[in-house]
Amino acid sequence: MHTVLFALPVTAAARALGRRTGLPAAALAVLLGAALAALYAAEGWRRGLPFGPAWAWVAGLAVLPVTGALYTRARDAGPLTMLARGVGVTVAGLLVLLLFGVGLAVGG
Repeated sequence: MHTVLFALPVTAAARALGRRTGLPAAALAVLLGAALAALYAAEGWRRGLPFGPAWAWVAGLAVLPVTGALYTRARDAGPLTMLARGVGVTVAGLLVLLLFGVGLAVGG
């Protein structure tokens, strides 16, 4: 669900704006992602959630999918190669998050 509501719109808009303006899509994705996360966090704030942590969770959950999509799209490769690279980046990122979570649970 997060991919449909966040990662796909940010990635598509960053690529489209990057083509029109000549700016790198990754930089635009950071700005657009922060803005969209703020919009979603504002809705959470309206419903009683703290704005800062809500923004951090929404933006943080989008880092891996958006980065993976931009990385695979930037390469001149076929769809299967792009899929394999995207899966590789996602698995590596999830492993880092899992190890970070285990470290927090054990040490913290």
